[in-house]
Amino acid sequence: MPMPVFDQDDNMLMLELSEVFCIYKNENTRRIIVEARCGVYYLPSTIIQIKNIMEPSGFIQIDSNRLVNSRHIKDFDYDVIAVDGKSYYVSRSNRKAVRTFLGK
Repeated sequence: MPMPVFDQDDNMLMLELSEVFCIYKNENTRRIIVEARCGVYYLPSTIIQIKNIMEPSGFIQIDSNRLVNSRHIKDFDYDVIAVDGKSYYVSRSNRKAVRTFLGK
């Protein structure tokens, strides 16, 4: 399923959800950043809006500002999740939901 994203030059592109690893809010720019196999993009939205849209597509919130694509999760160990060669901290308030989602 394609989703509209914007590149650094503000050009809109369609990106397949299967390509997306992580979506997060950049604290400096306050933009919603989309990390994918083919590059880094942004969305003009809020993390809550993105969560509501992306959860049915297999994305899970791991902290207040970050969602990961469950299809790209390589490992989960209590409070750290590995996605596409990167490790992310899972907040205490989201650990139970992540474990349940992953069936652990």
